[in-house]
Amino acid sequence: MHFDPSMTAAQDSVFRCKRLCREGSEGELVPFLAIFSGLWYHSNTSLPKEALSMASHSKKRGKQGGKATPLATLFALVFFLAALIYYEAPQLLDQFSPQAVQPVTEGGLTVHFLDVGQGDSALLLSGGEAMLIDGGPRSASEELLADLERLGVTQLDYLVATHPHEDHIGGLPQLVETLSVEQCWMPDDVSDSRIYEDFLLALDEGDVSVTVPEAGDSFRFGDCTVTVLAPIQISEDHNNNSLVLRVVCGETSFLFTGDMEEDEEEDLLSARTDLSADVLKVAHHGSAYTSSTRFLQLVEPELAVISCGEGNSYGHPHGELVQRLEYLEIPIYRTDLQGEITVSSDGKEISVSTEREAAE
Repeated sequence: MHFDPSMTAAQDSVFRCKRLCREGSEGELVPFLAIFSGLWYHSNTSLPKEALSMASHSKKRGKQGGKATPLATLFALVFFLAALIYYEAPQLLDQFSPQAVQPVTEGGLTVHFLDVGQGDSALLLSGGEAMLIDGGPRSASEELLADLERLGVTQLDYLVATHPHEDHIGGLPQLVETLSVEQCWMPDDVSDSRIYEDFLLALDEGDVSVTVPEAGDSFRFGDCTVTVLAPIQISEDHNNNSLVLRVVCGETSFLFTGDMEEDEEEDLLSARTDLSADVLKVAHHGSAYTSSTRFLQLVEPELAVISCGEGNSYGHPHGELVQRLEYLEIPIYRTDLQGEITVSSDGKEISVSTEREAAE
């Protein structure tokens, strides 16, 4: 960095300041501004003569630079504060912006795909925080609470209701009435069902903060980054309004799809969303109308988890879906056959354990 010897101290400082601004060296710029302000305080030769005369009518400076005028002092202080706010405020705000979440490269995540019968519920634990995605049917309320107690969960940092169907939110009213819940995420989708009304009432009485996220929103959860992928648009079908979340832990990732079916899946494919994941929670309990071959090829999971009830009346998982998974050689884990399925990530590797072995 070159400096002209003929510059005054203040002019020299201005030159350095401009150079630092241009190069974007914020870390060096702020300490330098303090020096710059000090120079302004001790030298106001660059101030207009009119400003000097206005600041003081009765006092005159010494030949070698006496005390700084009040106006020079004020100018230095204002300049320093303005520059500090201008260059540091954006960095401070970025730390709190949902869109500014940076990928986490290390840490751990444990996901318990709970056996709630014909329904969905997954508990995520990471970095001392807990998130529950769906709560199964109302008939599983007591079992859900028992599972959370067994796993040492006394409060939830995040509660995600993917969509307002009873087999996903049925167990949530009692849960919200029993446990402390910090915030709830749900799609911009409503229902006139009794269970949905009970859920909203429980959230209101529990003073739970409710967020309706949009596709592309991200937030930090423990050692993970969670990104909302869908819904991209709202339809008349609750299933196709499901919140779809991609959870990244280090070099590993999980994809939670709610009851997403063909329309919402096509929205994701058309948007060219990054769907890659090591673990796929298969949508809609393994329905034939979801998880197309194209979708599965883009996700390219190491394993797929299907949450459904033993001997359910819907025939889940459907044979067509199972065949697609088998054709692509994707290992299948099922709560109806193996009970609770636990998938852990250390940020690099995935490990799986099941409550019981599937019957041959």
